[in-house]
Formats: sequence, C-alpha cells, structure tokens
Amino acid sequence: GIQVLVEIEGGPATLKIWRDGVVDVRFSKTFQSGTTLKIDANQTVWVWTGVASRTYITVNGVAYGQLSTSAITGSWRMDGTSPPKKSNDH
Repeated sequence: GIQVLVEIEGGPATLKIWRDGVVDVRFSKTFQSGTTLKIDANQTVWVWTGVASRTYITVNGVAYGQLSTSAITGSWRMDGTSPPKKSNDH
C-alpha cells in the first residue's frame, strides 16, 4: 500500500486527488494553508494542484517537500517506490 500526506503551506491551494485511479471527492476542493490530508491507497495516488509551490508531499514516511518551487499547476503520480513524478496524464 501507499500513504501520502499532503500539506498546504503559504496560502490556499486547490487539489484533485485520485486513489488507485478513482477521484476522491473528499480531497478534491480548495484547502487553506495549514491543512494536512492523509491519503491511503493500494497502488497509486495522483495529486493535481493549482499551486505546486504550496503543496508539500510525504510518501510512506519520506518527505519530498514542495511539488515545485514555482506556483505552477500540474499533476504528480506517486506509487511509493520513487519520488513523486510530474505527469500530464491527469
């Protein structure tokens, strides 16, 4: 399995989260700075964020920090075997 912690810092960020290929509506909205989300999945977690520089990721206990130092939008795939990978698939 995979456990992803998503932390929002520095201002609000809109997220859309897929767990094992299915959108999880509980985690697909705008979150305020200081929010921490815990997402569990069997194989993969995808995170689309409207502000990558405010979106911090920890996967299976390994902190990777910001998804980007720029305030870009994008989607990142996590499978627990490597750092988050930016992708255009979602």
